[in-house]
Amino acid sequence: MTTTLLILLHVLAVFKHEPKKPKLERTDQKLADRIISLLQQHEDGNLESYEETTLETCPDEELDPDYDPEECLESTERNFAGIGSPQMVLFGGILVAISKVWEAVLFYPLNGEIKPDSRAIIAFISAQLYERTIKEIRSGHILHDSVLRSIISEIIDDYQIETDFYGSPNWLNTWKRAHRISSRRITTFVSKKRFLDKDVLLQKMDQFVKDARVAFQGFDPLSTYNLDQSGFQKELFTKRTLAETGTETIEIVTSSATGITHSYTVLPMLRLDGLLHPKLYVVFAEPSGSFPQNPPPYNAPNLVLAAAKGHIMGKDLMADFFERVVFTDDVADDVLLVADSWPCWRRDDVIDSVRPPNKKVKTIIIPPGATGQIQPLDIGIFRQFKKFMKNLTEYAQRKEKDFKPHQRDSIIKMLSQAYWQMCSPIFQEWRQYAWYSGGYVDICAPKCDRPIQYCFDRKVYGKCQLSGCKRLSMVKCAYCAKNICFQQFVIECHRCV
Repeated sequence: MTTTLLILLHVLAVFKHEPKKPKLERTDQKLADRIISLLQQHEDGNLESYEETTLETCPDEELDPDYDPEECLESTERNFAGIGSPQMVLFGGILVAISKVWEAVLFYPLNGEIKPDSRAIIAFISAQLYERTIKEIRSGHILHDSVLRSIISEIIDDYQIETDFYGSPNWLNTWKRAHRISSRRITTFVSKKRFLDKDVLLQKMDQFVKDARVAFQGFDPLSTYNLDQSGFQKELFTKRTLAETGTETIEIVTSSATGITHSYTVLPMLRLDGLLHPKLYVVFAEPSGSFPQNPPPYNAPNLVLAAAKGHIMGKDLMADFFERVVFTDDVADDVLLVADSWPCWRRDDVIDSVRPPNKKVKTIIIPPGATGQIQPLDIGIFRQFKKFMKNLTEYAQRKEKDFKPHQRDSIIKMLSQAYWQMCSPIFQEWRQYAWYSGGYVDICAPKCDRPIQYCFDRKVYGKCQLSGCKRLSMVKCAYCAKNICFQQFVIECHRCV
């Protein structure tokens, strides 16, 4: 009997509560136990599955000979005003330089001139996109559809093409199929079970939300906050990229090996009305436990920086957070804080040691195991925040060779700009929705764009719209609504308000 069949029989015997079960080897038993655990959690509703899509291509496979690059173009992408280069036309379905066409008709009388048309240019962009995409894949860069659009904008800029073409979803999907860019799905099972019985945890969650809503009535909405810590990798990256078909091991380029293994901690505060505290508390791990003085870290106006020998916060850093963020003029004198079950939040003695006489604070604690389900910052804010950082990091790795995303000052600049965007008034309803999702308020905020949807929309790649800049844009500012390049937005820390 095969090992697989023995494992399945063992699992079946467990669910049938049979007294005798097939004996398994140690490694097989571990796998069987894991399968049983996953199935039990699935039955209890404590299992979520996430599908990651990896796009691949095979260099040995023939491309679609019938592919028409004009297929699936949106109406707005068909606008074509002119071109600097390439001077090419489609001749018999093949891209041919105009100079070669003239050679072919040299002995024939021909009036007028030969001009590249929109069909030829779309075909040229398609060919260039394929060539550059393969190069990026083999360079170990992380690629998504948004990166393909960025490459398209680079092609348009390099060859001075005047067109509204940007790579709509339908066009990109057709292009990927024609060029044998395939989709591979990797399913990851994520367990949410926390050693607590599901029903008991649900009861505790419901009761906490009810108690919290009662507590809210004794405080002004402008005095009620959720605060939460989150660890960010120094180089945030996605687990999704383009690769060549048949590749079993996908290697990507990072600025530093420690960039994907070392982290820092961020601690924001979200008010009940959807306003984020203007300052974000950030803890970096420094070998000496403090920042160097020569040179000191970059001074970002919306970050409060702290250093320790590790990025994990303790009571001393918590006291520093209260002193420099909570007990300031940006926060009301009498506040209610909604926090997770981190033990230090219960240390009133530590908080009181830095509390000014005119300040009062009350903290209510979310039950252990419920953070991912009823903590507003956790369910509503952090995912977009991390995705914003991933987008900046991945772009820097691909296009900004002198910018080191893993270095402290680089992180500070990207973090400052990302947090500034998250605080934009146009995302007020999105931030309010985090409280609604947790069940703390009854009124659902109107639907609005999330930061990633707005700041990295499909048409963000083009010319930087800041005066005097000729670089290519990669992000839209949520304040001035201009498409801005990485140099202006991150390196020079764009501030329009």
